[in-house]
Amino acid sequence: MRQKRLEADNLQNAVTDYAYNGLGLLVKESTLPSFSTTNGSYTAPIFSPGKQMSYDALGRLRQVVNPDGSDTRTYYRHDGVQRMTAVVDARDHQTIRVSDAFGRLVQVKEFDSGAYTGDPDWYATPYATTNYGYNVRDQLMDVWDHANNHTQMEYDLAGRKLVMGDPDMGTWTYAYDPAGNLTQQTDARGCQSNSSYDALNRVTEMTYSGPGACGSQEPAWYAYDGPSYLFPNAIGRRVRAQSSAEVTVWFYDPRGRVTEERVLRNPDEDWVHTSWTYDNADRVRRLTYPTGETVEYQYNAQGLPDALHQAASSGAFTYVADTSYNALGLLEVRWLGANLVRQGYTYAARENFRLTAATSGKLSPAYNEQQALAYTYDDAGNVQRITDGATPGGTQTQDFAYDLLDRLVSAQASGGTAGTYPAQGYEYDEVGNMTRFAGTPLYYQDSAHAHAVTHVSGTTPQDERYQYDANGNAIVIKGTHTLALTYDAANRLVQVVATDAANQMVYRTDYRYYPGTPHMKINTYYPTGYVTVNEFHVGGSYEEIYDPRVHGNPWERTVRTYYEAGGRRIALRQRIGAASAPSVVYWLLTDHLGSTNVTLAENGERATELLYYPYGAVRHNANNQVTDRRFTGQWREPASGLYFYGARWYDSGIGRFIQADTIVPQPGNPQSLNRYSYCSSNPLRFVDPSGHAGVDFGGGGGGGAGVGLIVALMQGAQQTMTQAQGAIYQYGPVAAQTTWLYGNQTIAAGDQLAQAAQNAGQGGNTAGPGGLDPNDPLFRKLIQQTGEADPIKAIAKASVQGPANAGVTNGVTVLGRFPAYVNTANRLGANFLNFVDDSWDRLTDAQRWAVNKQFLDDAIARSDTFRLASLVSEAKAGTYFRKELEYLISLGYDVVGDMLVKVK
Repeated sequence: MRQKRLEADNLQNAVTDYAYNGLGLLVKESTLPSFSTTNGSYTAPIFSPGKQMSYDALGRLRQVVNPDGSDTRTYYRHDGVQRMTAVVDARDHQTIRVSDAFGRLVQVKEFDSGAYTGDPDWYATPYATTNYGYNVRDQLMDVWDHANNHTQMEYDLAGRKLVMGDPDMGTWTYAYDPAGNLTQQTDARGCQSNSSYDALNRVTEMTYSGPGACGSQEPAWYAYDGPSYLFPNAIGRRVRAQSSAEVTVWFYDPRGRVTEERVLRNPDEDWVHTSWTYDNADRVRRLTYPTGETVEYQYNAQGLPDALHQAASSGAFTYVADTSYNALGLLEVRWLGANLVRQGYTYAARENFRLTAATSGKLSPAYNEQQALAYTYDDAGNVQRITDGATPGGTQTQDFAYDLLDRLVSAQASGGTAGTYPAQGYEYDEVGNMTRFAGTPLYYQDSAHAHAVTHVSGTTPQDERYQYDANGNAIVIKGTHTLALTYDAANRLVQVVATDAANQMVYRTDYRYYPGTPHMKINTYYPTGYVTVNEFHVGGSYEEIYDPRVHGNPWERTVRTYYEAGGRRIALRQRIGAASAPSVVYWLLTDHLGSTNVTLAENGERATELLYYPYGAVRHNANNQVTDRRFTGQWREPASGLYFYGARWYDSGIGRFIQADTIVPQPGNPQSLNRYSYCSSNPLRFVDPSGHAGVDFGGGGGGGAGVGLIVALMQGAQQTMTQAQGAIYQYGPVAAQTTWLYGNQTIAAGDQLAQAAQNAGQGGNTAGPGGLDPNDPLFRKLIQQTGEADPIKAIAKASVQGPANAGVTNGVTVLGRFPAYVNTANRLGANFLNFVDDSWDRLTDAQRWAVNKQFLDDAIARSDTFRLASLVSEAKAGTYFRKELEYLISLGYDVVGDMLVKVK
């Protein structure tokens, strides 16, 4: 492809140019597309900022130069047995990855000193070394981190995981039926989760047994298809999920899109309804909230969110009047209300088009700036400074510093009168344990949970603050009050009891979850006054709260509905009292992470302000907040102050999760092996939408592209990927187009709970070195570059080297052993597979073969001729060359000389 043209507003096209070398390898991409009004050939100016790539003689990527001049360099070395790859990032920090003769990642070396401005130092002493071991079937068996913490897995002859031993989660075991369905999971506590399936291998029932809350956990049931007179268009789809009191049902249109979701609030109450309609591009056009309010979405020529209004039947209120984007699809201007509040976002080539400024202000009668944030970054993309020009008392500046593993090591805020703080230090050990939090020492004294904080400030019994169960869940947290926490068999927090110094109960909170959804009920009892506060959440878009201290009658509620544009919450509507009571709108101004920063009243005047320390604790809270959706947009439970991240809970007071992550999204990244760390210890750059994996916020302003929650929440809450014992769920129609891979098994977002429970339900799942994590910035980049929603297809498309990159069909594709096929392809000017960037090391063997197979399918679709660069006798068992031959022969090809010819 030489040029990409996307229709934009005002009869313009957003044009991206691509340049290639003589081997067909991409050498330049105009990073900032240009707007053009011409329909014919167009070339961006020579000075147009771009990303430049260079390669070695084997076609391997050697250097990527960013628009700001920073670069990432890759070096390769082979000692006859092992293959070593050194990556020197934009801060001149090196990481060395070692693969064995079979291409499997066996070691990662991290370094914390030295500026490698030239070649890497292959023999430097590493700061931390992580080792990986495999069985003869290429399955990951062992991981040893630098502290010799050992994760071990065992498999049966069918390749299914039978046992996992983990330094944080203990030992888990798994059992399967003859069809390969997970039927029983036993965790380190002895709690069992049992799954039953129908004839189509879909989960129909989940039962639980074991000690404590595990034994009393209610079963969950799931129904599919349904009679057509009740559930039209439901064949092959889930229609009902329920426990004894929590019930959800779904309805679909002929294209399989969810048109209505009904949630039973309580057995003796009515259903809560949410419904959607779509356009022909599968975009949400109308959303009806449980309150009955209907809103309509409008999109621009590029398919990006443009406007959001109430439907005529609901009134005439405007939430978003207009939105404009730059040629990269990044949000530039959004008008909230009827042109009431202007939000502006600025990007700069000197910062690689990351967000450099975010401003919001009321336009009339005179512009009144309510938010004014400016950002600067280091060459690696870490936030170095945030300047707040709208905080009380004058401009405030926050400064941050990082170690060579990009972990936050210092922060301070000066200027203004709100929330300033002196320099705070953060320290970490080699395996990612935070040893000093804002200057306070943290200690890890529980040998059964190597990465779990136990003591704060000292190591005496009086300093113990956290205790854990065998699964690595915090069961005691000592602070102002002592919290006793209880978890069910699915590892979900179900109760918190707080007691004071006299061991008297201060409050008790009980949590109930709706099977297969992000919906939940929260009941908090306060003995003082015998008060019970009830909350009911439908995802993140609708909340009901009954508090007798606020509401005079049992039928009164505080009801909040949230509105999103471009993946960010931009407003909420709140009603306090009976259904006939008036409602008011608040405008939510967020920072680069999606954290609620400033709240404006309906007239555009400032109502509240929140400022945060780096890891999410509040440092300034002005006026009564109208929402508990705070740090990175996640829900803060009011009583305990803990944040709910979907998969688990987070304590902003120590910057750590209080539960071990049940999956490791990037095992090839040693820092992600720490199951308690928050966002790889870089909280200013990453967000964690699911509780499973940090996502680079990308520098975008909250629209179109580049912001953590955009992928999941693009066009409003609609469709759920089920959550079953650690499976990630995403809320929003875009999630239904995303494929998530766990180990060697694939789950399409929106699939039935059966597959989520079977494949993602294996607590502690480790995907294999680099197992394909859809939140990985590399894979997100490839998906955006290629236009392929399926990560496997995106990697395969991006990894083709040769004329096919320029759209050439009826060409030649070369197969064989490395490096013969590379040399032959270069000589012939033909196509070959060269895994882009370091995607090889991030994939399991099964995923590598899936990419390889897709590469072959694409070659067939191009009508390419297959040439062999190696003798058939070199296609040894287990090699990819052998797999390629076997696959093509199964499709009717046969070897004729040095070619593969379709013979049947």
